[in-house]
Amino acid sequence: MQTSETFIKSLTAILLLALLLALGTGCAPTPVIEGEQLQQRLAQAEKDQDPEGMACALLGASKQTQGRQRAELQMQAMEVLIDASLFEKLPEYAQQVDTQTIWPDIAPYRAQLIRAATAFANGETTQPLQDARNLPLPQESAVEKRRLIILAAIYEHRGDWVDAARQYSLLADKLDDGTPAAEKNQAAIWNALSKATNPEIQNRLTQTRDGIFAGWLELSLLFPNRQSQIPAWSQGNPNHPAVRSGFLQLLRDDRFRTEISPMDETAPIAVLLPRDERYKTAVLAIYEGIRFAHAANAKTRDRELLLLDSGTDTEQFLGALNAAIDRGASLIIGPLLREQIPAIEEFNRARPPILALNQPPEDAFLPQGVISFALSPEQDARATAERMLLDGHQRAVVFHANDRNGKRGRDAFVHEYTLLGGTVVGQSAFEPNQTDFSQQLRRLLDVRSPNDGPFIPEIRSDIDAIFISANARQLNLIVPQLDFFGADQLSRFSLGLTWAGRNNPEQDMDKNGTIIPTEPMLLSETRGPDDPMRQAYEQALITTKQPRLFAFGADALTAGTQLTALADNQVIDGLTGRLTLSVNGVIERTPVFGQFIAGRVKPAIDPRTGRLPSTVIDYNQRARDRQVAEQKVRGALYGQDPMLPAHASPVSNLSTP
Repeated sequence: MQTSETFIKSLTAILLLALLLALGTGCAPTPVIEGEQLQQRLAQAEKDQDPEGMACALLGASKQTQGRQRAELQMQAMEVLIDASLFEKLPEYAQQVDTQTIWPDIAPYRAQLIRAATAFANGETTQPLQDARNLPLPQESAVEKRRLIILAAIYEHRGDWVDAARQYSLLADKLDDGTPAAEKNQAAIWNALSKATNPEIQNRLTQTRDGIFAGWLELSLLFPNRQSQIPAWSQGNPNHPAVRSGFLQLLRDDRFRTEISPMDETAPIAVLLPRDERYKTAVLAIYEGIRFAHAANAKTRDRELLLLDSGTDTEQFLGALNAAIDRGASLIIGPLLREQIPAIEEFNRARPPILALNQPPEDAFLPQGVISFALSPEQDARATAERMLLDGHQRAVVFHANDRNGKRGRDAFVHEYTLLGGTVVGQSAFEPNQTDFSQQLRRLLDVRSPNDGPFIPEIRSDIDAIFISANARQLNLIVPQLDFFGADQLSRFSLGLTWAGRNNPEQDMDKNGTIIPTEPMLLSETRGPDDPMRQAYEQALITTKQPRLFAFGADALTAGTQLTALADNQVIDGLTGRLTLSVNGVIERTPVFGQFIAGRVKPAIDPRTGRLPSTVIDYNQRARDRQVAEQKVRGALYGQDPMLPAHASPVSNLSTP
């Protein structure tokens, strides 16, 4: 299944290429063309950007000449097709030329490239690749360009996308900026890199000494999931062709600048949410957040806020969408259910901007012009990967639930962590309802203990952190068992969904030491009464059981009314984090980080201040704390009073030696 990010990158490049490809109608056995007629036909072919027409004219002209002149015209006809990457036409033209035997005498290196290109067109790759690569350098500019075009085509055919992009990047130096050929070539670079895997790109980035090509590789890694870093990349690479030519601006802006029209700031704002008992708590929290932001903003408080039932199926949602448009809404927030999002693609009425409160299903793309905003585990996992590396944790293991959310968090974390240079040393999965993790943790952490005497575990020494993709209940059970198996000093990170958003020491005591991404608003309680988000947080605690979704609703309203600013690459400091709009229509959220300490989540120290945060609680009294951890594990596994003496439940049941 193609991911949305790969789809957007490939689609962008394909559209660019489609604008630039020349059309040909074929060249039947060529008639004699001479004199003024030849010049007119060549001029018309050049004007029409018709390389095949030019090749056909040259081949026709050759019929009136003999010897070296005839051979030169026939070589030029073949070269015109190569220069336009019309390799599929070469076999047809090769059958009409009759001077190949003297080409090496006239221009041996040109002849070598024509031979390589024709052999490639006939299905060969090994010898043509060798012929093109072995051409002595330097050559005149036209010959070097032709060589690079042939190499790029062969590498593309072989699926060596990074090598193909490298040839196109070298070719760019031989093309005039701003010309159709240069624009087509940039699209070819991007198209090739969009098909390469991130490990392939990363590997080449560590090897290349070509600053221009390294820039293309870096840009490909940033696009589209790390949009917030592209402005900094542009500032650091002002002379890179992607910046200088406007290609990067085209990628980033055109898709949304043309689709987000100015909104009527007096018209109603429609909120489409399901009035279904299954979603009652979540919907209430989101809507209370929307109402709070609506009232707090002087520009929106006088606008009517319409709450419409979007139901739980496509038909009900489309009915609500029609009703919102009938009532003159200039902004629509919703739907909440991901299965309803694809239906927007088939909606044939003119519609205002839509801010969907979810991502589309995994087998669907985001409809054109729709913006997606979600509290996704993928965004949390990517942010956690970056944070771990900022903390200096270069080698980690991953422990994840064997369910949809657990795998989503794992995949996003592993992708981002390795992308940024981290090494995932090992992975292990657990079943969602599992309570005893000893078997998986012993293998994952390589737990060892002396055969004689008390159980004093030691873990592997080649890791410095663990990422846990789990929910709140699972994390409560996992952390004590990590401590029990000797990982009490191992830095631990997890997802924001492991915290309900309000401090509850009794409920969260067993998560101590874990660092999680979270929303700035949720940390305002520990920052004191003067925190600018404190009012929003207190309102969330009063009106809902899910303050995180309250913040989400508030930011949805704020972002929805500032879509034009987001499309202009502005950043919004929201209650859920710093918000930016990526080129694929997703509002990316950069969270802050908190740490469970004594059952409460407190702001984690920013490592960029020079003080690395410790995820280690005070274990000076390690023996006593290990006994407490052991007792809690017994309670989790056997439902036993954790204060019973150790002998009441044999430690051997924990799979210890």
